[in-house]
Amino acid sequence: DGETITEYNGLAIDSANHKITGTPTAARTYVFTVQAADDISDKTKTANMTIVIDCMNITGTATISGTMKYGETLTASVENGIANATYSYKWQFKASGASEFADLAITTQTLEITSANLNADAEVGGAIRVVVLGTGNFADDLTSAETASITAKEVSWQTNPTVNNKPYDGNT
Repeated sequence: DGETITEYNGLAIDSANHKITGTPTAARTYVFTVQAADDISDKTKTANMTIVIDCMNITGTATISGTMKYGETLTASVENGIANATYSYKWQFKASGASEFADLAITTQTLEITSANLNADAEVGGAIRVVVLGTGNFADDLTSAETASITAKEVSWQTNPTVNNKPYDGNT
């Protein structure tokens, strides 16, 4: 476009040495016009240079934090990842004694450990993992380690229950 660009989507042209530097923040095609001059003959040549930047692969380690107990909430994150990377999440559950993980319908960064979310009646003893997928200008995926087994929800018992000693009259 004939426009002089000093910085665009993470790339910059160094005015001192005319090198293109930086880390692209967007996947796209960049077209630069390069002009070279010969001081002896005063001739100039112009050429277009095209740089294609594909999506960057996400890096780092997918982790899960939280308490592995029925009713608790787990949170997925990426440690040592790329700054400003965007992600989606695919939670997976493996029932106790099963050999394979099954995808869950949960695609948010958090997962509450409940029967409804795990699609299973026997979730206690099962394990969870998360697959973090790059989105937008980011590609590839990272899979967390499988969690420890899910433990049962604690049950609290009333130590001094109140007993109603009214006689039953058959109507109430």
